[in-house]
Amino acid sequence: MRLNMDNRKEERSSEKRFQTTFLTQTVIITPHPFPQYIHSIKS
Repeated sequence: MRLNMDNRKEERSSEKRFQTTFLTQTVIITPHPFPQYIHSIKS
């Protein structure tokens, strides 16, 4: 049971890592209006 929970936690964190990487790549690929859009979300 405990091990299973740990596994799930690990899965979630690698999922998060993937999302972050994906987001970064998107920002790099997309033209300029997009970073401003992200900036307004952050603030």
